[in-house]
Amino acid sequence: GCGGLCGCGVMGSCVEGLCVCNGVPDCTNRACGDDGCGGSCGDCAAGLSCARNDAGAWCARAPAAGEVAPSEIMSNGGDICGKIDWFELTNLADVPVDLEGCTVGDDSATGTHMFSGALVIPAGGQIVIAGADMAGVTEDYVTSKPNLNQSNERLWLECPDGAGGTTSLFEVWYGTGNAGDLPGTAKGVSIQVCPDSLPTPAALSDYLAGANWQLTAAAAAGCGDDLGTPGMP
Repeated sequence: GCGGLCGCGVMGSCVEGLCVCNGVPDCTNRACGDDGCGGSCGDCAAGLSCARNDAGAWCARAPAAGEVAPSEIMSNGGDICGKIDWFELTNLADVPVDLEGCTVGDDSATGTHMFSGALVIPAGGQIVIAGADMAGVTEDYVTSKPNLNQSNERLWLECPDGAGGTTSLFEVWYGTGNAGDLPGTAKGVSIQVCPDSLPTPAALSDYLAGANWQLTAAAAAGCGDDLGTPGMP
């Protein structure tokens, strides 16, 4: 009535002022947003917004400082896994957080990448970011950067602060041999935070303490003799 559009969804059409659905409403993996026929899959609570990508839609918000931690790092995958780098991030917040627009990087000025589109970590959950697709492993995001070194390396994450600047989510060094830093990885073996070493609840500082990390002893699904637990405890 004012030049705008009331809308009928991607599978709807307008017939004499009413929306007629040309398909079946679908809210699979969608907690919010359009159901494809002009209806809604749900509304988000105050402080959360609907984050959407091809995999679904979630009610989430941008992370605050101290709410995202590294929990596993593979910097030199074995031959069976294609020598692919990957790392796992854990959400320490009690709500889903969305990393869209955040930047991850290593110790190289060229080893950075900004996440495009929604990249949601469930409350208390993990996501896996990998350099390429790996058989038997479900990656949440694939990017060739950062390209992680096996030792003397840094991994960091920063996000927009909503005021034109950035907020550091974490910065961690591994394989330096310095007191307090994380241990180094080995070919085909990741390093991971040891849950038995963490207090309850655990803070970001606990995840960044080298004493709480170890070489992984569990076999990585789909990666032959590689040792790691991407996306799992």
